[in-house]
Amino acid sequence: MESKLFQIAKDGMATRFEFALHGKPDSYLRSASEEALGEISRVEKALNYYSPSSEISQINREATDGWVKINPETFHLISHCIEISEKTRGLFDIAVSPLIKMWNKAKASDSMPSDAQIESHLEYSNSKIIELNNNNYSIRFLHPHAEINLGSIGKGFALQLAFEILQDLEVPCGLIQGGTSSIIAWGQSPENKPWKIAIQKPSTTKEYSSFQQEELIDPGNENQFLTIESLDNISLSVSSIYGRGFTIEGHYLGHVIDPKSGRPANLAQLSSIKHRNCSLSDALSTALLVGGPQMITDIEEYYETANGILLMDDETPHISFPTGSE
Repeated sequence: MESKLFQIAKDGMATRFEFALHGKPDSYLRSASEEALGEISRVEKALNYYSPSSEISQINREATDGWVKINPETFHLISHCIEISEKTRGLFDIAVSPLIKMWNKAKASDSMPSDAQIESHLEYSNSKIIELNNNNYSIRFLHPHAEINLGSIGKGFALQLAFEILQDLEVPCGLIQGGTSSIIAWGQSPENKPWKIAIQKPSTTKEYSSFQQEELIDPGNENQFLTIESLDNISLSVSSIYGRGFTIEGHYLGHVIDPKSGRPANLAQLSSIKHRNCSLSDALSTALLVGGPQMITDIEEYYETANGILLMDDETPHISFPTGSE
């Protein structure tokens, strides 16, 4: 017998979080969802780069002048981000914020930044400018213009915490997603089948969405999708240079910035990572998009349970790893 699907959604972190749950009465699922969505709102208040009252904004204001004591949860997340940066050769980096701001200004003026501008920003757009004190959960920056932005891991982190709450509340089956970049699924679909998620081929349209449930694909549109992933108690994150890209002087540029070159990433068009932890799948999909095929070796070395795909261009079949994982 097919189970009824309870659905609820809420805006947050400049995106839309959507839950699809079943296996318990609707009243129970609503209460559980509201608790999990409340956790997402709590995380957003702490990590929101654009909110002056967030802890991240406090760090960016004060850490250039000296040590700033912060919440242990935020401290451990930043520490984890630095560890990921080290294991991905700096291609995932929360300290890339000054470069992002530079490119936003270039977009607004429709003028490419000079090589000299990029080089000067590279000096302080990496995690080497972050110093942490494990004894009292404090942080400081080693450059006066340094900043951090956890946008490349924040949604995955919030989604992971929401999932853990739903697990603690014994919600047996569900699919929760944060925007079009990360999704977690567990149990089975209402049809008593594994959750099936189709990854869409990259597109420059503003309406581009990274993935869609297989059963929602319109007949005749199957060729718009790259592959279909089966999800069971695992997260899937997708990164693409398209969707939120921008144009400067007539050139289309992806929104993901390469922390090493200081320029928009252009090695690959799309990447995806499956992992038990959504924070990691979110971060690693970004590193894979920026690093291209060479990053696969690093991911396989440090994150053995991760698997993913990488699409270089329209003419080349996508790469799957580990070999035979599709």
